[in-house]
Amino acid sequence: MPRVRRRAECGGPHPSRRPAARPLRGPAGPDCPAAPPSGRPSRRPTAAPGTGARAARDAGLRGASFLGLSPVHALFESDRTKISPYSPSSRLFLETLFIEPGALPGFAGSRAEAMLAKARTRVDALRDAALVDHAGIWEVLSPVLRAYWEDSDARSGADAAFDAFREAGGEDLRSHATFEALSAHFKAEGAHWLGDWPEEYRRAGTQAVSAFAEEHAEEVAYHAFLQFLADRQLAQAAEAALDSGMRLGLYRDLAVGADRGGSEVWSHPERFAGHVSIGAPPDLLAPKGQDWGLPAFDPLAMERDGLAAFRADPRWRTLAPTEVRPWTDDYVNLFGALIRSMSGRG
Repeated sequence: MPRVRRRAECGGPHPSRRPAARPLRGPAGPDCPAAPPSGRPSRRPTAAPGTGARAARDAGLRGASFLGLSPVHALFESDRTKISPYSPSSRLFLETLFIEPGALPGFAGSRAEAMLAKARTRVDALRDAALVDHAGIWEVLSPVLRAYWEDSDARSGADAAFDAFREAGGEDLRSHATFEALSAHFKAEGAHWLGDWPEEYRRAGTQAVSAFAEEHAEEVAYHAFLQFLADRQLAQAAEAALDSGMRLGLYRDLAVGADRGGSEVWSHPERFAGHVSIGAPPDLLAPKGQDWGLPAFDPLAMERDGLAAFRADPRWRTLAPTEVRPWTDDYVNLFGALIRSMSGRG
């Protein structure tokens, strides 16, 4: 789970707090059932509480009313040099780098656990590093998660919870998972960002993209599975926060925009003004103003589609219940405060 910022407010349980989702969970430690001899995660495994759930519980027991998280938006699995949570690939989905393998159901005794154990020296070095090495962490974590998927019931179609998650995620989840599969595919061919892809793959919904998704259905399913794991762990942390007595529970920072080359814009380019970007007016810090390079929503398109972009916003998603707030209080009144400047101009 991500590093958390503790913002405590005294107060006990609130009788009207909303119920939390019920993620897969169970006791931690040696009493957890191990995977069957085949190494496949069992059909009814239990999961040890992860770091996020423990942090939330500890804060709640100490009187905190809420616990704030920096943005946990999905970044770029195929480009771990892009690390800013305020310029994500998509605000609709979660960052898979935060998945904690040791807290996954059925991880104990699995082939994936054995792989992680062999990388212990590298893990210790990454943990002791002065700065977070996103690429290094993913080099260790990615094959572990891949092994976990390969031995899972979800891959064989026998995990009803995963099937329900994909159904609830709908076209947005399918598009995001397809984007991740395409990114990995084209990276292997030397095309490291969306602008290097063949034209027919540069937006969702084309015949070429649909054919790719069908041909690489398992790879698309794998990336949806990673979202399933991340969502379940965030839900577990959210539930732990409320169960500890917090009045509000977790809240997540919401970035004001998404990267032009990410899955959110790729999935629905019609929702964004192509040559307009979000910025800020002149001030003492930046006398000429700021251009953040993040595409702005097209207000006419939003009117035509009934504010679909905002209805898809994570603050209204219920798969992992958390409160959501904009990036900074200066931009709560988003429509009135955003300054839009033509791309390439001051």
